[in-house]
Amino acid sequence: MGYDCYLTVQAQISDSATGQAVLDVLEADEGWGVFPVSEVGDDHLYFQWEGRNRDEEGVYALLEPVALRHAITFEVAYSSDYDSGLRFFVGVDAQRLNTLHQLDQAMGVLQNLLAPSRQQLIPVLKTWPQRVDLETLVNALRQLLSEAGGTPS
Repeated sequence: MGYDCYLTVQAQISDSATGQAVLDVLEADEGWGVFPVSEVGDDHLYFQWEGRNRDEEGVYALLEPVALRHAITFEVAYSSDYDSGLRFFVGVDAQRLNTLHQLDQAMGVLQNLLAPSRQQLIPVLKTWPQRVDLETLVNALRQLLSEAGGTPS
């Protein structure tokens, strides 16, 4: 028994030869097989994969050596029977982009928390003076991470 998983992977590349080399290496790996959909452009690589029993860590383990060898960062959209809507980065700029993505998600949760029932939260927030400091810190961190290498696509 197992589970189905689906990936959409994209990366910025230096040229189409690099993109084709990356696809060739990945498709030669028995862990991947042939991609049903793939596209290599002058500055981008895109492919889709469907398979069984591949969690986020397994995807990371298969992609990371190729990403590091070719000095690229993969953006991965992952879903399975158990997870949906996951997005993560693998490669040379993965740490920064994953941090930026998680920070954006955390800010979205915070904004959703504050938006609908602000009247109910005002008494709590009045007793929490660090809220403004947290928002300032998060915004400064987001700006720093964005300026360090551009924003994720």
